[in-house]
Amino acid sequence: PLIVAGVIVALSVVFYLSAWQGASIVGGIESERPPLSGSQHVSNLLSAPSLWMGALGGWGLGWLDTPMPALVSVLAGAVFWGAFFIGGGRASVRRGVAIGLGVAAMWLVPVVLLAQSRMLVGELVQPRYLLPLMIITLGVASVRLDVARAWSGFRSIAAVAALAMANTTALHTNIQRYTTGLDQFSADPGAGAEWWWAWAPTPLLVWLGGGLAFTAALTLLVLLLPWARVPEDDRRPTPPGAAPGRDAPSASAPTARPAENAAVEEHHHAIDSDRVAP
Repeated sequence: PLIVAGVIVALSVVFYLSAWQGASIVGGIESERPPLSGSQHVSNLLSAPSLWMGALGGWGLGWLDTPMPALVSVLAGAVFWGAFFIGGGRASVRRGVAIGLGVAAMWLVPVVLLAQSRMLVGELVQPRYLLPLMIITLGVASVRLDVARAWSGFRSIAAVAALAMANTTALHTNIQRYTTGLDQFSADPGAGAEWWWAWAPTPLLVWLGGGLAFTAALTLLVLLLPWARVPEDDRRPTPPGAAPGRDAPSASAPTARPAENAAVEEHHHAIDSDRVAP
């Protein structure tokens, strides 16, 4: 594990130093503005989480020129944070540290970049810049051995329904943005299309096909969940003070007989009685 971790760190450093975005974090983007005041730094720190919701549909797509209906960000955000809290509910110390570092990066990277560039939230950093960090953080937070139990029943059904509705709505809005513009709405995003390819499938077919394919993929994931669980027989309780997997009792380990247990309990009861006797 140490060798693998070292290789990953080395590759990460190489990628970071070879990308121009790294220099932007350190030196910022050129700006003729004066340095931010203390209150502006605080404002950026408190407003940075709006970028998270922006990546889930709270802000416009593209160059922020395609606003999404509120339904998209509400449903997508509910599933994102639901997966975050459900997955992180039984996090170990090591995974908890990783989750904390991910959240800190999501929060502080835009704040530092804005401070270096002397700008405020909403002026420079777009939510899509943080989407990779959000995916990594959610991936670490949502890892559980009992994933099938954690997402059984209502949770998985609600998540599929919410994401399917959010995706279908967002796809419709984005297609109509490039066919007629968003100054009018129609159930068929290609009705009266001003821009589209003559040889390509119609906007309506693209919308329906994309929405159904996304919903089918989510449904397939839910159907495969039972295959991802850890069998109950492989999760035997570990005695206090024993190392998991090494000192855990095996299925064939002898256990105390009921008569012996009763004798031990009677002995302990007698000792306790002597302690409280006048």
